[in-house]
Amino acid sequence: MPTVYTDTEQKKMDALFEQIAAWEDDYIIAAVHYYEEWVYSTNIGKTRFDGVLWDDVTPRNSLVEVFDRVAQTFTERGIGVVVGEYGLLGYDKSDTTNQLGETLKYIEFINHYAREKGLALMLWDNGQHLNRHNYSWNTPRFGEMIEQSMDSRSAYSKGLDTYYIHTDEMGEAITIPLLLNDLKLGSLFLEDRKLTVEEEYTYKDETVSLTGSLFEKKTEKSRPTIGETVPLRLQFSDGADWEMKVIYVEDPVLKEASGLTGRPFLIPTDFNGHHIDHVQSRDEQGTSVLTHDWWHFLEYAFEFTPLYDEEKIQLSSDYTALLEEGTYELIYTLFNGEEYGYRLIVEGGRIQGIGSQEEEGNQYEAAQGALKRGTKEQSSSKTLWLLAIIGVLLVAIGIGYEIVQGRQERK
Repeated sequence: MPTVYTDTEQKKMDALFEQIAAWEDDYIIAAVHYYEEWVYSTNIGKTRFDGVLWDDVTPRNSLVEVFDRVAQTFTERGIGVVVGEYGLLGYDKSDTTNQLGETLKYIEFINHYAREKGLALMLWDNGQHLNRHNYSWNTPRFGEMIEQSMDSRSAYSKGLDTYYIHTDEMGEAITIPLLLNDLKLGSLFLEDRKLTVEEEYTYKDETVSLTGSLFEKKTEKSRPTIGETVPLRLQFSDGADWEMKVIYVEDPVLKEASGLTGRPFLIPTDFNGHHIDHVQSRDEQGTSVLTHDWWHFLEYAFEFTPLYDEEKIQLSSDYTALLEEGTYELIYTLFNGEEYGYRLIVEGGRIQGIGSQEEEGNQYEAAQGALKRGTKEQSSSKTLWLLAIIGVLLVAIGIGYEIVQGRQERK
């Protein structure tokens, strides 16, 4: 028996408990759904499972608070509970909306904590996760974590599963703090080659440190390709392996673009191996400009979408429809923490985009010129249309006058 809307709001759970208890039927259990805090679940600038959403709330401790209340309301009072749907809402938009490593941490923890609280879980899958034709997982790492987490715990890095290393900084050590969950670190593999402890990495205080020389040796014969990914795998005493990626990067470049308000706007972008964490949008007064006007970040796969394979960033028509006359600043924060700006200048319904890496003064003047040219073109076009309409009206008037004159002469 579900709560109203399968919600975990306390008054709705209390009402369901009273209803079930009144029936005195041991074969009736309660049902709720759980999709995490919305700004994390659908990715509105909050991508980390242990990142602060607001005040002291994180996705992890929010889950604990909700499941504690569910258990206190039902299971601890003799009524079983099934979480009939759980997952993340971002998967309804795109397989890349939620950062995969952070999703795996969520999967691992929700299964563990549900077991602790005596709750049964059912993964909601619209077809993104399990192939119904051959019963295989579309993303093997996702499937492995689901299966391992049913009856055991897994360990993982406290930070992202991806480390971005600049091609000019390959001599620097990489430090990986771990959350062991009562497990022990086993072996490390770089491109399936087992690494040698003390020589290629050290391990102390639940932290792995990869020596800088490890990547210097790998690239001493040839410079790595920008965007090249090196797989790193950590094995533990139980649970799923933790797979990481080391990606060689250089500074991204956001290039000049033009478009119209109310239409999708594409920004040509050299990502150079990087991935976008979140985006902010502000007007000239510093006020956030976005569809969720109570928040601070654009929504992934709704207001903005990185098209990595196409080397573009798309701003949606829903977002550009908000832009009025003036100048706007977009601030792109990458997963390695670096920030890059992009300026939008709006005039007469036209948008001109300028990357902060370009010569801003010259580009600004060029943008203004493009806007003026566009405005003149629009004005000239409107003038031509107006003249054409006037011409048609004059011809029609002339024909009408001739017809009237002809009738009068016949009379």
